[in-house]
Amino acid sequence: MYIDDLVWLPDIIEKLAIKHRVTQNEAEEVFFNRPQYPFC
Repeated sequence: MYIDDLVWLPDIIEKLAIKHRVTQNEAEEVFFNRPQYPFC
């Protein structure tokens, strides 16, 4: 799957920061840096 762009809603950005302590840039790294997931 190729992701070209993300649409960030203000509520989601706030939830990431407060509940998960993750910045918007950190979350985008997961999508744009092609992480590897093992499938067992």
